[in-house]
Amino acid sequence: MRKLFYLLTDSRCLLCQKPLSFGAKYSNLLCNKCFKIFTPKKSEFFCPKCGEALKSDEICSNCSVDAEIIHYDSFRYIQSYSGAATQLVKLHKQHDNHKILDLYSVFLSDILNPDYPVYIVPDSLPGRIRKGKSCFSVQVAHKLRKKGFNVICGIIKKSPFAKMQKRLNRKDRHENAEKIFNLNKKISRVKTIFTCSETETIQLIDDIFTTGSTINRCSKLLKDFGFKKVLAYSLFKTKY
Repeated sequence: MRKLFYLLTDSRCLLCQKPLSFGAKYSNLLCNKCFKIFTPKKSEFFCPKCGEALKSDEICSNCSVDAEIIHYDSFRYIQSYSGAATQLVKLHKQHDNHKILDLYSVFLSDILNPDYPVYIVPDSLPGRIRKGKSCFSVQVAHKLRKKGFNVICGIIKKSPFAKMQKRLNRKDRHENAEKIFNLNKKISRVKTIFTCSETETIQLIDDIFTTGSTINRCSKLLKDFGFKKVLAYSLFKTKY
């Protein structure tokens, strides 16, 4: 029946537009060749600050000269923000293709640890809803829960009147992140649902890592909430 479906629908890869063959790993969206582009890097060691693969357990030479204090304990990303990655983001953000969120959840499930809870950096929900667009944090959380991950929410609140980070320089990004991300004032209600005594470690997800100001701010807030260790992840990482 699946073979007949592909013959009748002429399903094509979202990126290269080539017809999808029966048996592709993620056959209803990407061909095998395009799917392999998003295979996470394999290495025994990664820089805990920028996520680059290393030969030894240390901070990379670029990050070692940066005196900025980081509040997350490790960082990993799936792919550099270029080529195929920019195509996917464009399909999601400009054309609001909901299928991309299915891919994101697949990519993330390959690197997340199912033993630790997951927290996703919140969106500015009113702005997204007002524009009739999908919310990354809400929908990816739903898809990861369906895959068996313990995704929690409500700890961090993002201001609906936030400036867009991509329009700011490095210094302004850090200052803006401190203003727009804060602990939820109804934090006591969250604690009744989930307590840090269940685990001292939490996994934090953002879609794109640029300067790290968003992930760093949210990591600090999660530690203020009570977590001892934050493992940070992003789908893509830009060169800033």
